[in-house]
Amino acid sequence: MSTYEKPHLTYAEQVDRLSQRGLEVREHGDAERVLASVGYYHLSAFMYPYRQLLPEAEQRRQSPVHYRGDRFQTAATFDQVTALYEVDRRLRLLCLDALGQVEIGLRTRATYVLGDRNAFGHIDRSALDPSACDRPGPHGRTAFELWTDRCTRLQHDARNEDFIRHVLSKYGEPLPVWVAVETFDFGALVRLLGLMRGQDLNHIAGDLGIKHARVLVDVTRALNLIRNICAHHGRLWNRQLVYGLRNYQPAGVSEPLRHVARGGERNKVYPFLVWLVYLTRQFSPGTTVGHALVQLMEDLRETTGRTPEHDMGFPVDWRRQQVWRD
Repeated sequence: MSTYEKPHLTYAEQVDRLSQRGLEVREHGDAERVLASVGYYHLSAFMYPYRQLLPEAEQRRQSPVHYRGDRFQTAATFDQVTALYEVDRRLRLLCLDALGQVEIGLRTRATYVLGDRNAFGHIDRSALDPSACDRPGPHGRTAFELWTDRCTRLQHDARNEDFIRHVLSKYGEPLPVWVAVETFDFGALVRLLGLMRGQDLNHIAGDLGIKHARVLVDVTRALNLIRNICAHHGRLWNRQLVYGLRNYQPAGVSEPLRHVARGGERNKVYPFLVWLVYLTRQFSPGTTVGHALVQLMEDLRETTGRTPEHDMGFPVDWRRQQVWRD
């Protein structure tokens, strides 16, 4: 039974509560409009870094993540909170745009390699890796069985699309891989890559400057986590991600990726951003996402008082790394 008993507050009362706790609010009307658009609880994630740390003896008493009190730090402002929210929003939009380019690029490479052997290679075990297909999954089903079920669901969800209706009416089922992939979400693409043969993955990875294909598979799984956070408007900038980027051999990747091969804060967003910028450039050489991220980190520093080095896992020498200079 929940013991939650906090009262409902109007937007004006919410602003008053923040002021009472020490947050400087210059324009109460503007603050009310922000809270009406974003929500107090959602915005509280961006208020949290500006709250005072509890004495060490009082930390983690109420919950395992209870480190800060209700009072705000001296000189903390509502403008800083909203600026931090805006930086995070822009970060998510940049990531979604870059992830879209990576997703389409990987779709194209995967269908090109699979289609060369078998037009229906995505659902033909003989065209995939047997051991990967046989991996056990929930309810006693194999990874391949779960995968084909997912393909069926995705095709069903897209059944009213003109291109699906055209191909099915003219040729019947199943859909060839270059058509079927147009119904995939990013998670489905990651699942397909995980079922592909090693030599096929090596072919894709090699073209991207990656010697070991499994590194590419691990990275795409990690980027799918970023994609889901962004798509559902979750906080990203200082997130401690559920699982971090795995270590890999520096010699097995191109120069821009080597400084995040090992060590560092692998559950923070920095190594993910490095890979995202690198892969986006492989598929869209004219992209400006790297430059946009550099500018965004400067805006973070100037408008919020926060730093990418302290909060996001950026190393102190990150601006000197090749990935940010290209």
